[in-house]
Amino acid sequence: MSGDRNDWFFAILRRFKVKKSSVDSCISDCILDNSLGDTSLIYSPVIEGLLEVTYYLALDGLQILVVDHDEDSRELLKILFAEYGIKTITADSAREALELVEQKRPDLLISELLLPYEDGYSLIKALKTRSLQIPTIALTVCASDHDQSQALAAGFCEHLIKLFDFDNLISMIAYLMPHFAYVLDVTF
Repeated sequence: MSGDRNDWFFAILRRFKVKKSSVDSCISDCILDNSLGDTSLIYSPVIEGLLEVTYYLALDGLQILVVDHDEDSRELLKILFAEYGIKTITADSAREALELVEQKRPDLLISELLLPYEDGYSLIKALKTRSLQIPTIALTVCASDHDQSQALAAGFCEHLIKLFDFDNLISMIAYLMPHFAYVLDVTF
């Protein structure tokens, strides 16, 4: 994840017209994998001063498609995500999910593996067949190591067992969506 943060740091530097090459040596001396809310001081020879960089979690505007045959599971995630400013779209089948991915173009898809008619694996296969690139998380009751391996091999980016820690799910989302998740506050 620190590589993603470095990319964002350099995007911020570009915004302030600070060249990446001029801070490479400074970055190697600075650890950018701080906890959220922590601040790093980085010396920039271009501005001949310190940049104060603070990381914040901000998921406002992220659009997630939740696919689950269980209405309570869909509604629970919708309520929890709303606290983070995440817009949630829901579907109860793979077929409906495919239609919504094509129509709404969500940023992330979270799906149960056990769906009626077509399972989560079929959904991932259909997304690939249609060349629909979208990060995916399997949030499922399928809890064995084999289930996890199978989900990751099928193309899911992450696998999380239901009865999960919500903070863990948010961390997964932040990792998969760094352009939404990490806001840098840069002060000269």
